[in-house]
Amino acid sequence: MQKITSLFLVSLLVLLWSSFASANLIPNADFSLMDGDSPVGWVHGECSVPGVTKSHFGVGSAPRRNGRFLRITGGDDRAGTWSCTVAGIEAYTDYVFSIEIVRTRALNRMYPTVTVLGQSFFLDQVWFPKYDHRVRVVVNSGDISGEGTVVLENGFPTSFWFRNPCLEKVEGEAGDGRRETGSRRSEVGGLFLKPETVNLQTAFTAKYAKYAKKDASFTGKGDGRQGETGRREAGGGGAEVVCIPLRPKTCDLKPSFPLGLYGTSPEDLVTMVGSPFNLVRVGAEPELVLQAHRLGLSCFVRMPHEASKLAGVAEKFRAAGVGLGPTDRFYIDDEPELRSVDPLMLHNHREQLHTLWPDTPGIMAHVRPQCVADYRDASDVFMMDQYPIPSMPMTWLSDSMDAARELAGPDKEIWAIIQAFGGEKMARHGWPAFPSYEQMRCLTTLALIHGARGMLYYTYSSIKKQPERWRDVCDLGLQIRSMEPWLLRGNPVRRLPVTMTSPFQSDAQGRPALQVGMISNAGSTLILAVNVTDRPVAGLIRGLPQGLDAVHAPFDKAATVVQKGTVQAVFAPWQVRVWVAGDTSGINFKGFRQTPPSWMEMALAETAGKASGPWF
Repeated sequence: MQKITSLFLVSLLVLLWSSFASANLIPNADFSLMDGDSPVGWVHGECSVPGVTKSHFGVGSAPRRNGRFLRITGGDDRAGTWSCTVAGIEAYTDYVFSIEIVRTRALNRMYPTVTVLGQSFFLDQVWFPKYDHRVRVVVNSGDISGEGTVVLENGFPTSFWFRNPCLEKVEGEAGDGRRETGSRRSEVGGLFLKPETVNLQTAFTAKYAKYAKKDASFTGKGDGRQGETGRREAGGGGAEVVCIPLRPKTCDLKPSFPLGLYGTSPEDLVTMVGSPFNLVRVGAEPELVLQAHRLGLSCFVRMPHEASKLAGVAEKFRAAGVGLGPTDRFYIDDEPELRSVDPLMLHNHREQLHTLWPDTPGIMAHVRPQCVADYRDASDVFMMDQYPIPSMPMTWLSDSMDAARELAGPDKEIWAIIQAFGGEKMARHGWPAFPSYEQMRCLTTLALIHGARGMLYYTYSSIKKQPERWRDVCDLGLQIRSMEPWLLRGNPVRRLPVTMTSPFQSDAQGRPALQVGMISNAGSTLILAVNVTDRPVAGLIRGLPQGLDAVHAPFDKAATVVQKGTVQAVFAPWQVRVWVAGDTSGINFKGFRQTPPSWMEMALAETAGKASGPWF
């Protein structure tokens, strides 16, 4: 009787604490109330199967961190879970769940999972061990009403620590998830936006206000002449700040497809002259920017995030009369989701940069596309940097681009970063070999088919070690330059359907192994087709414009017959085929070198329907 009374009192305390603390529906969210070895309201998994490695659980502090955490060290028992029941769930309503997660080892493919109201999220942005990862997911309750469950899971032989779980109803119209069809929707983001985050814009404006100009005659942007300054209101506060001038007109570049390289040093800039590349990363030094501009190169520059340091750098640029223009870019951050960088801080940083250089866009790299939702207001361009070779499908990059575009919105550009590194030093990280020309061309073409508006190769420090690597990457760049008449005008890429006719037919997701895109421009058509697998394949490409009787390879003008809007072709592993049709006079196709599939590969690809398999 005493035990029952004690449990009743503990449960009553939990309910009272929850009602007064906040709208958080998670019971005992700080794990302060204990019932034996477990927090009140929480239970961990159990497994009675002998002979398997058991999961281990704990409640207490995490390494080098104070506070109370739930710990899960996974085993082979598939029981590495902490779970709780939440009450007060309303049907077809949006809820946001957030939690902080800590790990002590960075291990690829080993990440925790959270399941909220029956919807599971694999949290692969929880990677760096020295950061407290703040994770947020938005779910719709669907037909769940009354009680639901939240499950924290780790099925891997490593440890994760969890604290401050919170489940709150999204209030207002945004939280009304009711649908006539009764559907459920979910969204995974990377970070929990803490309301107490300081608005750095206010601090920055105050710091930089001493450079304000009182020239009331200035009403717009500078005309690009070196040394001209202007003023602009910042952050809505009415403070006047200097508008750093654009680059001198003599250094302005004609519009061209952004094609860049990571890993360039100041000594490498001269090497870029005459190459197809026009975008290089340089330090936040006006002398380096000016040197790049004089060589006809645009820059992407990483500026300091701290307001006081940024103001000092901006003054150096102003004093030197060096500006940044619309073909330059600011590197806002690199994979911030893996370090749980506050999106509001990066948004404020972007606003600071736009106050000083209003014509220069910001770019940001992401490896977890779902986290673009958190950072969509912090950048103008989102670059996907998935490096799949050798352990992931090539389509990891293109699928990530599609996911990022959907989350970023139509006013943002999606770029691709192509893997151009690997070898002995990178083997322990999962990249034991430098990609082949065919593999890099496959990734490059996939990115173009999926609408890349710019492209960078990572990294020049690996490329320059061997002349053939530099030749390969330059040839890919020249091919892109040849396609600029189609790529620069914002013409949409139309995806063409494919019917596979070879024994090997599918990519890693079960989709056709061939991906094809078509771009039309001013009476001419560009068709890009790529085999995304390491097997020889063949297929019938459908949906070509009516009236075409042939398409041509741009490098040798070899013709391929078009019948009833279809093209039939055989592809070697990773092979790319490029065709053009219509008036392409005046276009200088450079860099193309294509190896046709061997007789054996063609024989293997054309044995579709033979029950006995390939013949020899």
